[in-house]
Amino acid sequence: YDTAHALTGAYAPAAVTGLIYDGTEKTGVAAATGYTVADGKKTAAGEYIAFANLSSGYIWSDGTTASKQVAWSIAKASVTAPADAGSKVYTGNTLTADVDCTGKPYTVTTNNGGKAVGNYDVVLTLTDPANYKWSDSTEATKTLTFTITKADNAWTTEPKIDGVTYGTAISPVSAAKFGDVTVTYFGTGDTAYESTEAPTNAGTYKATFSVTATDDYGALTKDVTFTITKKSIEGADVVYDTEKTYNGEEQTFGVTSVTIDGLTATFDVSGNKATDYKDGGYTLTITGNGNFTGTITKNFAIAKKSIE
Repeated sequence: YDTAHALTGAYAPAAVTGLIYDGTEKTGVAAATGYTVADGKKTAAGEYIAFANLSSGYIWSDGTTASKQVAWSIAKASVTAPADAGSKVYTGNTLTADVDCTGKPYTVTTNNGGKAVGNYDVVLTLTDPANYKWSDSTEATKTLTFTITKADNAWTTEPKIDGVTYGTAISPVSAAKFGDVTVTYFGTGDTAYESTEAPTNAGTYKATFSVTATDDYGALTKDVTFTITKKSIEGADVVYDTEKTYNGEEQTFGVTSVTIDGLTATFDVSGNKATDYKDGGYTLTITGNGNFTGTITKNFAIAKKSIE
């Protein structure tokens, strides 16, 4: 009968160690002269049993002829998760993290973000947990932190108030990137005033434009000076006593009203007293005061008294 040939130098085929999944086929137990191997090549990560089967005319070096079972494995590939999900500066709109999963064996499964300054969860999930594991050897989801940080504020429209003349309302102009602008008014110099209501009287003023800081954005403040000038009474309509009859006593010629552009002026009167008739009459002077300025002269007369 034929004599079987013993395998030299090995009692059984040895498994290749240190194999790690990379998407390509791996040989864990290789065939050699005298035997073939079944289940010695795989692609996916896992624990395997290969079967070494003798070729015709061979026996194992230990004298047996049965198939040899060889355990071997392909380890899962290790994936390192990002340390965090980054940060963005507050905008007032909903912000979410930008996590690049291109070519990575994981995907973002939670990324709701938010509007307010703070920390938000971003959850990563392995797309192929059968062949991948996280670098800490876990396979569960990874929760990262996405941060919205406080924003610096800025004027989008610089605060401004143009000076006006009494009787015309001031028009403050301003706009901030974040928040509502409030304006507080203060008198300057000889003008006494402090209010959030815009002043109307003639004078010099300072307006403080401000935005209060919040957890989401910073504060803003800026001072603007402006002047409300007095209204000139020149060209005003005047109602006054134009003529009185001589009565032997000094008479006062009153000024009932001075109006201009719908405004009733305040004023002082001088030279409005007379006793005797005078050729050409007299002249009185009206001088604006308070919120008004300028002078107006008006003629008046004392008429001769009839002796009839």
